[in-house]
Amino acid sequence: MDRIQYVAGGNIYPCRFVKQTNSAPFTVVQADAGAAVIGIAQEGTTVVPIDGFTNASSVYAGTEGLPIKIFGEHSECLLEVAAIVAPGTFLKSDADGKGVAASSGDLVGARALEASTAVGQKIRVAVEIQRALA
Repeated sequence: MDRIQYVAGGNIYPCRFVKQTNSAPFTVVQADAGAAVIGIAQEGTTVVPIDGFTNASSVYAGTEGLPIKIFGEHSECLLEVAAIVAPGTFLKSDADGKGVAASSGDLVGARALEASTAVGQKIRVAVEIQRALA
């Protein structure tokens, strides 16, 4: 499935899990620990730095009220991880929307397609939304 257009309900970093909000239709926020995610934020930022000037908003994939593209179910994309993971590991959201290994009973948002070798690395994943890992 292609990326889906949503509106950011706050600051969202690239390659992070997102969840839908109840405040407005088609609005997402960066996921928190164990959240029921709906996908992963776009891989780039929406603001281009000009002439070496970087403002704070240029580090976000989306800021409140602006459009953001989300990789949904059956998509492949990059996800920032908060731990070292092996290929095939099911991932859930940590408190910052980064991927960490899921355990039995956890809500799953993706499956690692490659290994990570460092915390904070962006790895290729398959978005696989599951209610709870068996």
